[in-house]
Amino acid sequence: MLLSYGYSDLRDWTFRNNVFYNIEGVAQIGIPGCRFYNNTFVNCGRNTAGPLLFRFYEKKGDYLTGAHFTKIFNNIFVGGGSNPDSDGIGWYHFADKPKEEIVDFQADYNYVTKTPEANYGPKNGFKEKNGINGKNPKFLNFEKKDFHLQKESPAIDKGTDIDEWKDPKDKDGVKRGISSGWDIGAYEYIPEDTEK
Repeated sequence: MLLSYGYSDLRDWTFRNNVFYNIEGVAQIGIPGCRFYNNTFVNCGRNTAGPLLFRFYEKKGDYLTGAHFTKIFNNIFVGGGSNPDSDGIGWYHFADKPKEEIVDFQADYNYVTKTPEANYGPKNGFKEKNGINGKNPKFLNFEKKDFHLQKESPAIDKGTDIDEWKDPKDKDGVKRGISSGWDIGAYEYIPEDTEK
């Protein structure tokens, strides 16, 4: 098994319900079929353009190398990149190929915003049909790194159901869609007087 430049038997990794905070480096993904569902990224990828960099390599026969068949849904990206309040960076980006040449790349229902210092402003360059660009995500306590959602959060019920995720629960084990729809981020908001 080759382990470099995307020519490996590794594939189909799923990252869900994680909180990534203040990460200096970038996750460089060069394998097919990775899925990022309901994660919260805060000030990550500080040495590059953002927390997730997808790589693509030369095609070997019928084998597609690199991060084709990637899915990115229901994630929160706050800040991020070498300048967290710059436009055009702070979420996912691509190397080696233009987005149009990537096979079955899917991303939507993600939440991108600048930092509290920039009043959670929107970022130019982020374009998703159902994504949220800008606005305070209303974390329970940003300063104490408590990224649960307050009841006024615009991320509540704004995610999409992930059909392939059997028995979907959040980072705390709370059932997804407990109110009416899935929330964006690692934590599902629990309305008062609701059973988990």
